[in-house]
Amino acid sequence: MHNHVLNCVTAKHIWDTIEIITEGTEEVKENKMEILTSSYEHFRSNPGEGISEVFERYNKLINDLNLHGKHYNIKEINKKFPLTLPSHLEHRISAIREERDLGEISLERLYGVLKTYELE
Repeated sequence: MHNHVLNCVTAKHIWDTIEIITEGTEEVKENKMEILTSSYEHFRSNPGEGISEVFERYNKLINDLNLHGKHYNIKEINKKFPLTLPSHLEHRISAIREERDLGEISLERLYGVLKTYELE
């Protein structure tokens, strides 16, 4: 990082340079947001992937979206997550949707319930 800011004259110039190097320009940020949003909208489990791997990828995507200023409410997140899971869990997911208010539990709790079913 030192080499990038060595010729900067002011603290503001240093800050702006570091910000562009680490986060990119506004165009890069907008492009990243579009890519992340599209990834969220098209998110699915991969063949042979277990619920833990799906959860890890999904949770990372939600965190990345939050870091870039895109926030989904917990109910949206919890409704989408079960839809991304492998079809062999479909009957369990239907039961969970009927018995729980998806706006009232955390994503981690929902994952825990689904993981229990997968292990059975």
